[in-house]
Amino acid sequence: QQQITSTDIYRSLQDSLTQNFGLVGASTSDVQVRLYDPKVRLAIIKTTRDKYPTVRSSLTLLTQIKQGGDVLKVVASTIAVSGSARTARNAAWEEIRKRFYGGENGGQELGSSSSLLGKNNGEPWTKKSRVAMEKSLLDLEDRLDEIDSGC
Repeated sequence: QQQITSTDIYRSLQDSLTQNFGLVGASTSDVQVRLYDPKVRLAIIKTTRDKYPTVRSSLTLLTQIKQGGDVLKVVASTIAVSGSARTARNAAWEEIRKRFYGGENGGQELGSSSSLLGKNNGEPWTKKSRVAMEKSLLDLEDRLDEIDSGC
């Protein structure tokens, strides 16, 4: 099975906009999928300030992502609404920390010893899996920084 791409998310979100708000709603919402990370399953979607309620509603009502001929069932939710790329990047990074290092420990540095107790499907991180995940997270942080500088 192939991984979901930004294009798949964009097309499915456009379909949701059309289905829920008609052609006018879909054509006036100016949506861009700025980043999608398949490992973390996190997307940053950009739209205009006056159209964000429509896009957010369509995202909430999105139940499937079409990928070629396949249809994948999804549950999408909004983590944060931000006014700039910098605050969107910061909100995304905080969500990633919460997911991988657990609720209260979300703000810990990658190298701290207590981050070994973070979330890995309910199991403690092995050294190899922790190093691989930290490398992926650092790569994602670089990609998030590109979002900030690209807007």
